[in-house]
Amino acid sequence: MPSESATITVQPNAHGLIPAFSSKITAGVCDRAVGSVAVVVINPDIPTPRCQTVAGSQSLEVVNRTGDFGSTGRTAVIRWDPYPAVSLGPGQAATFSGQFGAYLAPGDHLVSISVYAGGGAEIYLVDATQTTGPP
Repeated sequence: MPSESATITVQPNAHGLIPAFSSKITAGVCDRAVGSVAVVVINPDIPTPRCQTVAGSQSLEVVNRTGDFGSTGRTAVIRWDPYPAVSLGPGQAATFSGQFGAYLAPGDHLVSISVYAGGGAEIYLVDATQTTGPP
C-alpha cells in the first residue's frame, strides 16, 4: 500500500431524492453505521461492510484498501448518485458531501464499485428525517 493517502471531497451534480432500487435489504444482513459517517472499505475481495443501515443525518466515505493483505492495489471507480463518478487509487478515500436524507429516498441503494464487476456495497436508509438540508 502506498505510504501517502488522499481524501477527495465530492459535490453532488443535482438535488432531489434518488429512489431506492429496493424497499428491502437485498444483502441479507446489514450492520448499523455508527457515527456521523458511514464508511465503506474496498478490500481486495469484498467491500466491508457489504451492507449498512444508515440514518438520514449520516454521510458516506469510501476508502480504497485493495492493496492490503499482500494484494496488488487497483484503482476503483465509485458510482454513487447524484455524485459524479470518482476514481480512487490504492490508499485514497472519497468523502461524499451531504447527508443521506437530503438526497436519498428511504430504502436500499447501491454504491457501485468497479473492482467488484459492477457490484458493491449497499446503503439502506431507514430514517430520512434527520438532515440539515440539501447537499
